[in-house]
Amino acid sequence: MKKRSHIFYVVLCFVISLIPFVCMTFAPEADGTLEKRELAKFPSVIEDGKFNFDILEELGDYFNDHFAFRQQMVAADALLLDKFGTSSVDSVIRGTDGWLYYTTSVYDYSGYNTISDRYAYNVAHTIAQTQKYVEANGGKFAYVVAPNKNSLYPEHMPYYLPVVDDENNMDVIRKHLNNLNVAFVDLFPVFEAEEEVLYLHRDSHWNNKGALLAYNTILDYLNIEHDDYSSAPYTKAETEYGDLGNMLYGVAAEPEWNYYYDIEQHYTHKMPMQSVEDPLIMTGNPDGEGNLLMFRDSFTNAMLPFFANEFSNAVFTRGQPYAVESYMQTSKPDVVMIEVGERGNFVLGYQPPIFTGAVTEITEKIVPAGENNSTLTFAKYANDTNFYLAKGFIDGYINYTDVYLCVNGVYYEAFTVTDTESNNDYGYMLYLNKNLFADENVEISVVINENGQYISVCDDKFTITEE
Repeated sequence: MKKRSHIFYVVLCFVISLIPFVCMTFAPEADGTLEKRELAKFPSVIEDGKFNFDILEELGDYFNDHFAFRQQMVAADALLLDKFGTSSVDSVIRGTDGWLYYTTSVYDYSGYNTISDRYAYNVAHTIAQTQKYVEANGGKFAYVVAPNKNSLYPEHMPYYLPVVDDENNMDVIRKHLNNLNVAFVDLFPVFEAEEEVLYLHRDSHWNNKGALLAYNTILDYLNIEHDDYSSAPYTKAETEYGDLGNMLYGVAAEPEWNYYYDIEQHYTHKMPMQSVEDPLIMTGNPDGEGNLLMFRDSFTNAMLPFFANEFSNAVFTRGQPYAVESYMQTSKPDVVMIEVGERGNFVLGYQPPIFTGAVTEITEKIVPAGENNSTLTFAKYANDTNFYLAKGFIDGYINYTDVYLCVNGVYYEAFTVTDTESNNDYGYMLYLNKNLFADENVEISVVINENGQYISVCDDKFTITEE
């Protein structure tokens, strides 16, 4: 009898374990939208004309993402852990009173592991260089940082994530933005002055009322006359599913309140659009004025209809690195904006926009460097074959501000950058349009400005080859 009961339990466990596999044939197809990721695809036996030796591993990945009732199990797990005040998803922090926060915002919030002052300078210097390029080509420029939710509403953060330093990444970067006279739209004091909470509880972004406040603040900063929609009617409905709520609770996520403005939309889309998350969105409005080019992230999602309703033509792109030169040549913008969330504010410190550096003159004496190990490479840029990329590191100097590359006798101002893999803050990069080169021989020297003294730290010769 005892042996039979053991067999029964073994068979029962085996049958239960088969249910997620057997039911895959008729269960609803899994959707990666809620989890903000692409689910594994069913593998092929043959890939590129050869047998796929990774097929077993890929089948395992496919099953993990698609087994029957997966989303219901994920939701049940999240709700169970919720009872213990714990998040079941590493990328989501469960705060108090039902508030959720992005894990990636913790460093900004706590002031822990703040980026170096030099890294912050590299970020601000890159933005200043971009502003200079835009203005030299006849456009207005604005750099916009959307605050992290816990920067504005820290009272709902869990107790075990305290603030350890009052100076965080944004504070360090802001100092250099101001010193370099960057056209920076500082939304932090604007939102802090509002008594009403303008971010969603279970989302990482502002609500639609917060998006309207940001939109008006940006265009006021640029002195662009616009409809502020102060008299626009709106409704408030409990229909908004937040990105963090979807990621954590899946199919068990609950909606929350948001504002919905009833405004007459005059713009149309110039290309098919699947969602506001599309990497490229282009709009046209016969009643608008001027052309807008916006390099943006998901914080622009809720602002996009307002901007599209304001400008004759608007280009909204999420592509990185920002193809500034290419888009400016094709879209002829009157206004160029870079909008980033606070948690992504430091990316420009190691991934600068793509445009040819400004031509400059150095009339001061240039002295040769002492012994140093500065590096220099020059090659076709992999992300955009219309450009070459010169880059390297400066060794032996830490107080320099600007870097110039003399390319075939012409001086160009380079970006100062941080290499995040080696934690080296003393790198530089310069994009050069391939149309600048008439022959295959290139001579490059690297000059830095250290405390007003111009020093040549590196030089080399290269041959351009078309592969």
